[in-house]
Amino acid sequence: MRKMKRKFLILTLVLSMTITGAASFGCVVNAANTSDRTYSFSNTVAFGYTSWDSKKNSSRVDVYPLSGPKIYYTVYGGWESAGTANVKCSNRVAIPAGVYANITNTVKEKGFSYARLRLDTITLSNMNTKFMWKSDSERNGTIFD
Repeated sequence: MRKMKRKFLILTLVLSMTITGAASFGCVVNAANTSDRTYSFSNTVAFGYTSWDSKKNSSRVDVYPLSGPKIYYTVYGGWESAGTANVKCSNRVAIPAGVYANITNTVKEKGFSYARLRLDTITLSNMNTKFMWKSDSERNGTIFD
């Protein structure tokens, strides 16, 4: 009986530590309060844009191509989510699939509060390029200036 009580107490202690630890990890908030957005870009057109996303700080923009042909990415800035202004705020960079990239940009430095990506096809094809992007960087990756 004493061994069962001891095992029960140990199990209860481990379980409570696990729950407490999980709860503390669950409370981690993104520093910039933005989330990854997943897109699929058709390489049958010359170029396109993502939708606008709120830009909270002067960090780089994260891009992570998942699959498909390599395309060019350029960061643009604007004042409102409706897209007033559409000003180029980065160099055009080509990022291969599987490379987590941080694109240097000047969205906040130019006074804009929204960012989006212009996507340019390198080679026209019937394949889509799938990628994830985030307007405020939270992870270290390969820097593209």
